[in-house]
Amino acid sequence: QQEVKAIAYSPGTGTNGCLIAATLTGAYISTDGGQQWVPTGSPVPSSPLNAAAATDTFLFAGTTGSGVARTSDHGTTWTLCNTGLADTTVTLLAVFDRVLYAACDNAVFRSTNNGATWLAVGPSPAPSTVANLTFIRRDGAPPTVFAYGSGGMYRVDDGEAAWTKIREEGTPPYDIFSSGLAAIDSLLITVSPYVVSTS
Repeated sequence: QQEVKAIAYSPGTGTNGCLIAATLTGAYISTDGGQQWVPTGSPVPSSPLNAAAATDTFLFAGTTGSGVARTSDHGTTWTLCNTGLADTTVTLLAVFDRVLYAACDNAVFRSTNNGATWLAVGPSPAPSTVANLTFIRRDGAPPTVFAYGSGGMYRVDDGEAAWTKIREEGTPPYDIFSSGLAAIDSLLITVSPYVVSTS
């Protein structure tokens, strides 16, 4: 039995799609809808994993100290894809509109080519130790990226010069939520132990 840190699904890899689970002992793959899980044999994603993401072509794992690893053959072989990624401890991975985002200890990065190269999203000040990352798109404009980390809630319109802090850490209702940040259309939803808030 493993502690699963993250899970992601790719509909385009395999007849029934493919699931990847990121655990403290490495990546596990399922090609039958989660009925059976197989540990991957490659040593690349074998370090403690924090994050997982998937596109139609690739599965991604966020590692502790080795950056981002990707596979296109159900985990048989893995490749590190860290060009431009200035931090190799990846705490969170997300895909939005075919763009891959990686949250690291002190920055957030984006890749438009399946991890081949990375660019920082908004230079400092940036959120650190990001626990949640979500996106809102309005009227066809580039997405607004929301991140909650140890310093509070931040936002940046993808392509802008810098992050804007919109809530200090500890400011209700943004004080304790660690896994409750989501977006539906243009609505941002945050969850704390006692409050569900929208904005």
